[in-house]
Amino acid sequence: MPDDQDQQFIQEKLVTEIEKGIMKEDTRSSLLSIIEGMRERDGIEAAILGCTELPLIFADNDANISLLNTTALHVEEICKYCLG
Repeated sequence: MPDDQDQQFIQEKLVTEIEKGIMKEDTRSSLLSIIEGMRERDGIEAAILGCTELPLIFADNDANISLLNTTALHVEEICKYCLG
């Protein structure tokens, strides 16, 4: 989980940029740095993008770690369930 400072940064960027459709490369790079820091510090193998807007800034994923788009995962499972 991101530390308090990183959580504040993520929240600020979500509200002031990403939710408004503003996708800045420096913000994307900073978010990837946060994820990379958690990989190095905590040994995470994947990052859960637990907000519907976060996958938008990672559309062209070149991260060195799996980014889990929870919206897409839920839709996929719903479709499997409905279509049998």
